[in-house]
Amino acid sequence: MSVKTKIAGLMCATALVLGSAPAWAEDKTGENAAAVQKGDAAQGAVAQAAMAQDLFAYAVEKKNALSALTAAQIMLSLDIADVEREKETKDNEGEAVTEEGEGVDTPIDAAAMLAAAREFAGGDESVLGLIENV
Repeated sequence: MSVKTKIAGLMCATALVLGSAPAWAEDKTGENAAAVQKGDAAQGAVAQAAMAQDLFAYAVEKKNALSALTAAQIMLSLDIADVEREKETKDNEGEAVTEEGEGVDTPIDAAAMLAAAREFAGGDESVLGLIENV
């Protein structure tokens, strides 16, 4: 095989690869996932607080200082205030009535999360430094 034949073969192979590249491109039609989520707006404060509580539960289970710190940062970013409300009960006509339980505990606040993060950090100066910067 001559050099000219090899070069011609390489050029043909290159043209085939480059010519078919648009066929490999991602399909750009349809809705953009980010645009769909944007329509729903950002997660609400309640959803973010619930996520922070779940993350803190994970941090406690695993004794993970960084997870506790992240949960505290999420809670600090929310504008949450305790609101006093009167208990309202309604008669459940014909429905079975269950005993009232203890209810759900108050969500853990950011200060308690940071205290737990300090405890989980042990003596790791880098993690303690991150906690102090919050």
